[in-house]
Amino acid sequence: MRDHYTPRLLARILNSEKLPLIRSIAEITHRVQPVVKIVSITPSANHPGHANVIVQAASFTDAKRQPSGLQDLRLFRNGQMVGYLEGTLKDGDFTFSNIQLPASAKTATFTAYAFNSERIKSVTAQKDYAYQPAAAARPRAWLLQIGVNHYEASGCELQFSANDAVQMSKVLADRLAARGLDVQAVQLVSTAARWGATKNEIRKALASIAAAATPDDVFFLSFSGHGYSSPDGQFYILSSDIQGSCSHADAALLRNAISSDELANWLRPIDAGEMTFVLDSCYSAKSVEANDFKPGPMGNRGLGQLAYDKHMRILAASQSDETAGEYASLGSGLLSYVLSHEGLVEKKADWKPVDQKITVGEWLSYAANAVPKFDPRNTTKTDTKGIALEGPFAPHPSSAQIPAVFDFSKSDRFVLQ
Repeated sequence: MRDHYTPRLLARILNSEKLPLIRSIAEITHRVQPVVKIVSITPSANHPGHANVIVQAASFTDAKRQPSGLQDLRLFRNGQMVGYLEGTLKDGDFTFSNIQLPASAKTATFTAYAFNSERIKSVTAQKDYAYQPAAAARPRAWLLQIGVNHYEASGCELQFSANDAVQMSKVLADRLAARGLDVQAVQLVSTAARWGATKNEIRKALASIAAAATPDDVFFLSFSGHGYSSPDGQFYILSSDIQGSCSHADAALLRNAISSDELANWLRPIDAGEMTFVLDSCYSAKSVEANDFKPGPMGNRGLGQLAYDKHMRILAASQSDETAGEYASLGSGLLSYVLSHEGLVEKKADWKPVDQKITVGEWLSYAANAVPKFDPRNTTKTDTKGIALEGPFAPHPSSAQIPAVFDFSKSDRFVLQ
């Protein structure tokens, strides 16, 4: 799968994209899998509603005396990653302490797997666990909305990204509070009159949520501002404290930018049952597609693999080679406007099916369908949300802005409105 599974293969062929060469299956000679077993699951002595999970993992040597090797052990609760050990590992028992258990259930299924030195996945180990849930607290909704109009770097100013964050926070907070959730909302914005949304602020805000979120909670993250896709395939969101100039990207400018790999590391500790990320910037599909991401248990690094492992939904405002715009007539970025105003305020996201309720997946899919139909002839695009790409990475000439939905949630039961 790692070599031959190619997402969007037909579209890429029709677009005359030059695909990388693939080695023959016959060249993959190291097929020996490590052995993984969940040894025990026990209640945590000091943390009610938590469990300690011991996973035994070891390299396996086959009849030809070829050892599998052992690396990158991962633990999942009900399909969501809750434990992670990176790099080469020695054989042994690995304890994952104080794993949270949903208060809304009495059983949980734990699974675990690792990879051999060729990054071939082991057989998945599985163990069910019955428990007495802790007293159910009021579920919380963790909202973190980020909007950057004003940057330290020159030539970067936007007009409506801060408004995107404010409006997104308001419409989400109102609807989640009406559903009975305890809303914990944080807005990080940067304007000429209000400085914020620095790289360190964003990191600290995510760390604070990670320290308190539970499997019974929901988490909504959004970013509106400049994005950049580098020639080496990495994607960056640009925090307010970037240095230099947005006329071109250099090492100084990217030093305070947030790579999709960094963002994945900051999001990994968040253990919420529902996780959604809206990224309103240019080239934003690249945030998921970087690192040659393929949706599956591949054990890769990056935001795409994390989203798959955490059952997270990501809505990107544009394709990897396309820009995303903001419009004065809307007072907003196009994607943010369609989500907040059309989707929720005007209730147009109640569309598949029309049943007087809007689920999170339905909301995101509505925006992905509606944004490309926006007619810009009667309004003026104020700006695009990205630094110009270079060389062969020049933006696609398409006039439409086409979002990309990456939905790894496995179900769409959470009703937003």
